[in-house]
Amino acid sequence: MTKRQVNILIITSLSILILINLPYIPGPNLLNGPAQVLLSIGQFGGGVGLLGLPVGLYWLAYSKYKKQDLFRPLLFTVLFGIPFISFLLLSNLFRDSSRYIAIKQGNKLIKQIENYNEKHGNYPVYLDDTLFEIPNSCIIGILPYKYTKTANNFELTFYQNVLFYFNFEIVTYNNRKEHKAEGALKTLYKTFDDNWKYYIFD
Repeated sequence: MTKRQVNILIITSLSILILINLPYIPGPNLLNGPAQVLLSIGQFGGGVGLLGLPVGLYWLAYSKYKKQDLFRPLLFTVLFGIPFISFLLLSNLFRDSSRYIAIKQGNKLIKQIENYNEKHGNYPVYLDDTLFEIPNSCIIGILPYKYTKTANNFELTFYQNVLFYFNFEIVTYNNRKEHKAEGALKTLYKTFDDNWKYYIFD
């Protein structure tokens, strides 16, 4: 293969990987709509890749055996293989990374809320943007945090799409460890911060 063909394969692989995981990548929420469409296309492509990848690998092996040009079978394998591998393995890594960043950003807001409580003796009913500098999650697919005041505490929540808008990852802050999972799946998962936990809403 030529150097140009190798560059095409590398650029194509990275472009597909980034585009189909765009909701989990740092960037403005303005891109959320198109990013979710690309995620759904990538997840559908991951299912199709289960069928296309063996064909590409067979074509690649046959071309190598016949000493034919490998560019087209490699490109075919990349087009089907990257969505499949991403769907199977890499999306979880992207989602772990986006969750980490969003929690770090959320902790900035929590610090302000706790300062408010120390000053006024209670938590705010809602977050007035004239009193609080509400940070952005910095993740394309994670929309603004949801604040909920409870009887004598509060919760901060954000979510991200997991699968075709049928499954969501719900991430919640509760400093009293009173986390609850809603929906059919009741498993709570830990994060690097004990006050934040998440579950998959089905």
